[in-house]
Amino acid sequence: STHILINETCALEDDEFKEFDFVYCPSEHLLKLKTKFLLATNIASMGEMNNSAINHYFNFLRGNMEKENYFYCCNRSYKELSGGEVTERTFDDQIRHAMTKVSHLHYVANEVYAARVYQMGEENWRVCVCGEPGLDNLDRQPIMKIDELQKNLGLNLSKPTALVTFHPVTLELEDLDWQLKELLKALEQASEEHKLQYLITFPNADPSSRNIIEAWEEFTYKRTDRKLVKSLGQTRYLSALRYLSMMIGNSSSGLVEAPSFSMPVVNIGNRQQGRMKGQNVFDVGYTHTEINEGIKHALSWDRTVSCSNPYGNGNSSLKILEHLRHVFSNYNPKQLISKKFINIKEVSEVVLDTFNPSIS
Repeated sequence: STHILINETCALEDDEFKEFDFVYCPSEHLLKLKTKFLLATNIASMGEMNNSAINHYFNFLRGNMEKENYFYCCNRSYKELSGGEVTERTFDDQIRHAMTKVSHLHYVANEVYAARVYQMGEENWRVCVCGEPGLDNLDRQPIMKIDELQKNLGLNLSKPTALVTFHPVTLELEDLDWQLKELLKALEQASEEHKLQYLITFPNADPSSRNIIEAWEEFTYKRTDRKLVKSLGQTRYLSALRYLSMMIGNSSSGLVEAPSFSMPVVNIGNRQQGRMKGQNVFDVGYTHTEINEGIKHALSWDRTVSCSNPYGNGNSSLKILEHLRHVFSNYNPKQLISKKFINIKEVSEVVLDTFNPSIS
């Protein structure tokens, strides 16, 4: 039987996955397929698709799916909710763990996160340690030449330059003004002491993000050594990771992508607390003194030394497809849907002691 993976923007390579009994197809080509499928899996979210794409999906299902067949759709409300991760000072934690319990298969970044998913009662065969899928594009995505990036940004990258991204911490919004004041003071001092330039990106859309944007607009006003952009896009962003001196802020990219470029990261505050970090990450508090100390460490980092990335080495797609093939070959759809709760050793011992008390 054949399985289809549907994705509006298809990033997989035909030759790379031809050994699998999967067909993957962007939405606009679905109606050209004539084969009947046992299982269709939409690996985009309905919230990420336009009306035309959604229309293609459901026309395909009407024409190709039969009563005994199955369709799964990944309706993600957040894009970065990797199972088993911990971010202790954000609302994401509650959402992430809730999504784990309503999911049937789990693709996690490393063994630590897999252990946490097992701790939530999930069966071993449902969990695949695949690394972070976002890293798969690092080798495929073109990198700009440094002269091209300099011209595009209007910055002289022969001078030390920091990539700065600071997001609001959802459980610390009452402290945001003070956090920004300390961060701006640290950046001003580093600019004076180390001649550090700044390429700054907008924060996410969490509450109080407007406060951060306004602070950056004032910080960069009429400064040729400071550049504020709403978004760099993937090509410019990865090029910045290749050529810039360091990253400053609290973005998850400092933990996930930066190690692959051996880029030093000054990770500020609690937003990434609980997540796995590479040797390139320098955790600091919110005060300007702590941030400046982290900047000094980052400036002394040797970027010629390779850095181990706790989120994998960019071959997640193959691991995911191999796991899907194993699951669909060994478990029928009813087994996939019907979940068991597996007690960890400590719980099993409590159950045993409670319901089978020893006779003294």
